Amino acid sequence: MMFVFAYFSLELAFTKELLGYTDAAKSMYKDIIAVDPTYTIALLNLAALYHKQFFFEDAIAIYSRALSTLVPYERDCFHHVTSDEDFLTRVRSPFTYSYVSRNDETCTCPSDDGVNVTYKILSNMGSAFRQLGRFAEAIKCFEDSIALLRACDASSQS
Repeated sequence: MMFVFAYFSLELAFTKELLGYTDAAKSMYKDIIAVDPTYTIALLNLAALYHKQFFFEDAIAIYSRALSTLVPYERDCFHHVTSDEDFLTRVRSPFTYSYVSRNDETCTCPSDDGVNVTYKILSNMGSAFRQLGRFAEAIKCFEDSIALLRACDASSQS
């Protein structure tokens, strides 16, 4: 029952946001998050709303919080690989669907939905960092996004 309530509350908040009622939407996102602090999409939508309003630091903090609900990894979990024969990149996630092997470790890729949400969070966070002139952090987010997409696409094709 709680999931249904949160889902429709999220839909209502997003619709209000689309109609330009950003304060009402922001308040609703915060209410949803108060009930479920791990509701990734509510966190992502709230962060994106702050981002659109040029509150980049707030957006980054919330993007980071949203990312932590999906992928319990340290920032160096994604490993950029340049060698052709070592194309797969390690990824850790609680969403176990496909496996990526890298030498002696086996990591899991998120589900397709998990990959899409993780990619959106990292991409948006990278944009916010770039808009603040924090280019090294922006590059890290974009590299992580690319590594995730490459690794999980390659693992799904094997």
